[in-house]
Formats: sequence, structure tokens, C-alpha cells
Amino acid sequence: MKRFAVLGLGKMGVDWVANLLEGGHEVIGFDTAAAARERAPKALAKGLGWIGKKRHSDDPGFADEAAARFRIIDTDEALTAELGSCQVLLEVILEDLDLKCEVLSRIAPALPDEGIVWTNTSSLSVHTMGLASGRPDRFVGTHGMNPVYQMPAVEVVRHKDLSEQTLSDTV
Repeated sequence: MKRFAVLGLGKMGVDWVANLLEGGHEVIGFDTAAAARERAPKALAKGLGWIGKKRHSDDPGFADEAAARFRIIDTDEALTAELGSCQVLLEVILEDLDLKCEVLSRIAPALPDEGIVWTNTSSLSVHTMGLASGRPDRFVGTHGMNPVYQMPAVEVVRHKDLSEQTLSDTV
């Protein structure tokens, strides 16, 4: 997997971006809130600075090189166009099941058929979101520890076999 899209550029979203960039990935980021898009580069620079100091002290260009692989998208249309070249869509928006399901049902179909949808949630139904995404067999739920780029632990959220169910079965 080389290219990720991160949907939601709040604290957790930007932390995940830093983590993915450290792993060498290309990342596009999107948030409907202009303020979040504006804050993201500064927050990302802070995270990459910490990573560079703690884990890449022998590479003085690490933070700049990593940041160069991140691009912010500012419209739904641009995001949809970019998703066709992404292998993973990571959703990190507000903890609101209805909102997550609406967004995933609208955005996930733009991924390639082999694309994976990944949600970062601590308490919501991964089962329901997987169904809403239209690709329950390619849906992953995790919850990163905060801050993601400093904490090596992640909670993996299990969900039942979704192959025979529809979204209406869960509501």
C-alpha cells in the first residue's frame, strides 16, 4: 500500500497522517472544515518534528521529506477524483455513527475495487459502518492511542461476518 486518503484533519487525523508519512506513504488529507485544513500543516509539522527528533535523528531532512508526501484536498469533488489512486481510505471524523455512515456511503465507492476502508473509532459499530461503505469485506476498524505517532499500540475492533447482511438489517 502506497497511497492513503485521510478523511478528517482534527487531532487524531493529523496524528495518523504523521504516522503514515513516517512509514513512507503518500497521503492526501481532507476535512470539510476550512479551519481544520488550515491548522493541519502546523500540527503535522509538530508531529513530524517530534518523530524526526526521537526516531530519525540521523536524518535531518526527515520532516521536510515526509511533509512533501502530504497534500490537502479542499473539495469533495477533488477528494473523489483522488480516491481512484488510493489503496486505503482512513476515516477519522466526528464520533457520530449516522454522519460516518452517510460519508462512507458517499465517498467509499470512489476507491478502487481492491481499496480498503479503515475507520478510527473507539465505540461505534464497525459492522454498521462496513455495511454503509458498501464494502464490508474490505472494512477495518481500529482505535489509535493518542497521540498516534508516539503510542505504539492500536486497538483493533472486531466485527461479525457481514457477508449476508445489509445495512437495513442493522438499523
